[in-house]
Amino acid sequence: MGKNHLSNRASGAGISLAEEKKLRRLNRATGAALPVFSEETRANQIFPIKLVNSSLEDKLIVLHPGSLKNTTEILKVLGIAADGIAKEGVVIADAVSCSTKVGSLMEYFQEFINRNPSRLFRIQVSSSSEEQLNEGLTFAGISPFKKREEQVLTPGAYKRETNTNTKLVTMTPKDIQLDDQTVMHVNLLAGATLSINLSIGATANQAAVLAKQAEIFYEEEI
Repeated sequence: MGKNHLSNRASGAGISLAEEKKLRRLNRATGAALPVFSEETRANQIFPIKLVNSSLEDKLIVLHPGSLKNTTEILKVLGIAADGIAKEGVVIADAVSCSTKVGSLMEYFQEFINRNPSRLFRIQVSSSSEEQLNEGLTFAGISPFKKREEQVLTPGAYKRETNTNTKLVTMTPKDIQLDDQTVMHVNLLAGATLSINLSIGATANQAAVLAKQAEIFYEEEI
């Protein structure tokens, strides 16, 4: 076999050096499409959400509506009578407000999640009310074909005796994913303030994947 041909390690047939390098770059680029689950706890992607209920009544707030557009659709598909869907600023007049991090928007986060399914590896919850920590965060799957299961994470159940701050809880869920087929909601007690930090792990970000694949495929040969 000549100088310009290599073994069949990559393709199963003798090919030129340039062709094998191109094939290897293609294989590496394809591999870049896979989320790196082993590194998701180091992603350091945290999205904070703060809800304030200044009214005298509890309010059922949808933090992420999935692909459902309003409370009418949520009622019809999921069967829950939500009082409002979280958005930046006023959620319910004279009752509930929502804020997030500087330079972002709640609506932008929701749209990003719908486009880029993401795993949650940590949820930190704090509240002005210890009672609020007994209200579960619900992750309900939706489908046009059948009723899907839901998962409920109750912050109070994650309290540790060694934790002296009784109004701050860190949860480390398993198999929680936010996407356009998942609705996240919580019952916000009257007069309560609720802060939630969502730690995002592996994300199926197709835009980022395409950019990375192009970078790998067209990288200069050494």
